[in-house]
Amino acid sequence: MMNWYANYKNKKRTTKFAASHRSQHERLKVRHARAESRPSVERPGLKVPELIKRDAVAVIGTVILVIAAFYVLAIRNPRFQLTEISITGAQYLSADEITQAAQGYLDSKFVGIVTRDTYWSAHEGSVERAIRDRFSDSYALDNVNVDIKYPNLVSITVVERIPSLAWVTHSTDKREHYYTIDRDGVVTEELVSFADLDPSFPRVRDDNRPELGLGWQIISKDYIDAVFFLHANFTAKTGLPLDAFAFPATTCQDRQFVAEKLFQQQILESGSDEFRSKRIEIQEMFQSGELSIDQSLDELERVKEEELLKLGEENLDGFERLQWETVYVETLCDYVVVATDLHLEIPDSAGGFTVRFDTRQDLTVQMENLASVLKSKVPDRSAVQYIDVRIPDRVYIK
Repeated sequence: MMNWYANYKNKKRTTKFAASHRSQHERLKVRHARAESRPSVERPGLKVPELIKRDAVAVIGTVILVIAAFYVLAIRNPRFQLTEISITGAQYLSADEITQAAQGYLDSKFVGIVTRDTYWSAHEGSVERAIRDRFSDSYALDNVNVDIKYPNLVSITVVERIPSLAWVTHSTDKREHYYTIDRDGVVTEELVSFADLDPSFPRVRDDNRPELGLGWQIISKDYIDAVFFLHANFTAKTGLPLDAFAFPATTCQDRQFVAEKLFQQQILESGSDEFRSKRIEIQEMFQSGELSIDQSLDELERVKEEELLKLGEENLDGFERLQWETVYVETLCDYVVVATDLHLEIPDSAGGFTVRFDTRQDLTVQMENLASVLKSKVPDRSAVQYIDVRIPDRVYIK
């Protein structure tokens, strides 16, 4: 009886295990089937699934289609072609030349394909640079502003430096160069010949520089203001006609200290090797930058006093202090800063002499002093070389 029951239990357990095993096997088959149905992720060395390939082609195709549509509907659309160019502010420059400069940029192409003459592809800053570059060798512009307006307008506003003064220089080969200057002292244009100068402009001869460059500030605004003031009032105040102005030759000097001569003198005056060595040491420290000019003087005087005391000198009240010898050497001038003298040239018909003014002083007072002298002290104007009215209350005649 017991054997029968044991066999029954074993058979039941075996049947249950087999059923469980079949169930697990079926679940694994289902899981594998689902995994195979999912798209796999690309791995190095594995082929990209067909679905991803199709998606990539679709994305690229869409991008190309959008670009092509934009090119046709925007870039090539006549509605957005920049066909109108308006110019304001041009007085001395030709509007046609400004238009040509802007059109030169608009006619160019980006990477050789995309035209720049549309509302969508033109760049305002590039148009401004094209205009500046066009006139950089012939005329100085103060400002250029470009505004591209929807759908097809290029609006250009130029601010010119207004030429107001004629400026003449002389090169080393005696050749003259002609320029126009604005009221700020900036060179606006170089002219070809004397005939191109505006006869209504005051004319200044520059005796300092052979040539000038466009856009240079060559003189101060105060100096220019003095030229215009004298140009407007000189003849009425003095009764003299005015031919031209001159910016006379002006030199600038820089003060330099002559140290070597003083050191050499002090070393030679040393009465012993001890003090001679001390002076040489001070000289070497000065040359290496360890001592300044004033510090070197103090050290030399200290050594000199020490030597005199050692020699028995007790009274040093009359001790002569050391001083550097100074010299003045010519250096480059900043004429915008240093220019003050202004000469007025009187034509030969009225005496052919020069009147020297100082633009820092009261110009009206200088003209009144000149008028007074002309009435009382200059009977023969043809004998006068120049009249100097730069010093208040004094007039020099040569």
